[in-house]
Amino acid sequence: MVKAEKEGNAWWMTMLGEKSGEIWGEQSYEQYIKYFIEVPEVNAIINYRARAESMVNISIVSKSTGEEIKNNEPLIRILRNPNWLQTQTEFFRQTSLFRSIFGNEYLYLLTPTGRGTNYRGLFTLPSQNIYVKCKTKRFYLESELPDDVEYVFKLDCDDVEYPIDIKDLIHLSDNRITYLPDKETTQLKERINYLYGTSPLASLTPAIKNIRVAYEARNILIENRGAIGILSNDSKDGIGGVGPMNQEEKIKLQNDWKSYGLTKRQWQIIITNLSLRWQQISMDIDKLKLFEEIKEDTMKLCDVYGVPYELLGNSTGVTYENKKEAKRQMYQDAIIPSTIERIGALNKKFDTENKSWEIIGSFDHLPIFQENIKERAQSITLLCTGLNKAFQDGAISIDDYKKELSKFGIGK
Repeated sequence: MVKAEKEGNAWWMTMLGEKSGEIWGEQSYEQYIKYFIEVPEVNAIINYRARAESMVNISIVSKSTGEEIKNNEPLIRILRNPNWLQTQTEFFRQTSLFRSIFGNEYLYLLTPTGRGTNYRGLFTLPSQNIYVKCKTKRFYLESELPDDVEYVFKLDCDDVEYPIDIKDLIHLSDNRITYLPDKETTQLKERINYLYGTSPLASLTPAIKNIRVAYEARNILIENRGAIGILSNDSKDGIGGVGPMNQEEKIKLQNDWKSYGLTKRQWQIIITNLSLRWQQISMDIDKLKLFEEIKEDTMKLCDVYGVPYELLGNSTGVTYENKKEAKRQMYQDAIIPSTIERIGALNKKFDTENKSWEIIGSFDHLPIFQENIKERAQSITLLCTGLNKAFQDGAISIDDYKKELSKFGIGK
């Protein structure tokens, strides 16, 4: 829901957790949750991405030595064990889910009142319960966070708003463009708010609806398929007419029909002295192209979330090498950039620019990148062997030697 409240000469635009029909038809946060829970393709893709992001290895390293700092400082402790509810892996998987479903993620640092940076926990808050308030001023001209930006937490079961101290909050979002209606006129005007992210599912609504309709059509065909055909009398009398079967003949034919099938106890070949005609009446699902429609729409979902279609269980004709390359592409194009953004926000929040250490996130421990490290090591070994020989023979100078190594990022 979007509410506008007049205060003096300024309007307050309150972006509530539930979005009303004023944005993308009848879409709402509840609808996005239903998409995630009820549509297998949406669930599979978002969960796949969340699991991939949760595989990050978070550490705090010294800027001077690059060595990991392993003491028991509060910050290090909560990064490794964020809160009483979640492990580090569960935490990053959950916050990724919120971002993918709602377009916003809120990282909240639990800090006892008056205790400074004595952090007691790190939580990811459910996006549907966060309300953002700001005055409609040109806040982008401010050098610091404006005083009139407020974040509150509100449960669905009560009307109490719990204010959130912005100093303890990290707000990350996708597509900071939300269209809001202008309440001062009867026409719907586009107003943009850059404080709030838009769910990726909003643009995918047509594709998701197509998937749901395709599943519904398949379900109806299965539940209400009726008879698969008509077996009728085709014998002719003396003048060429077709005589109807009597009730006894119909029952006998039905009982005989049950004796045929594909199990060991059934007959596979029909032998009869009756003249019969078969007429197929069941619908051919393939002609409806329902599976093709689901595939096309699923590929749209994959494009938006950066999860290659080849990685899904319903992809066919994909080799092991194709999947390995697709997974590497997913990390490089989607997972690593998203993680860099999240880690960068944490570093900014903890002001590591003015400290001797910093937070880093790495996926080097994953098998797909271990192979890259092995290949790189082999390439450098071969290169150094050749350069050593060339240098000893006087074919290259030390500067040439360094220049070739710099292509591998060595000596820069």
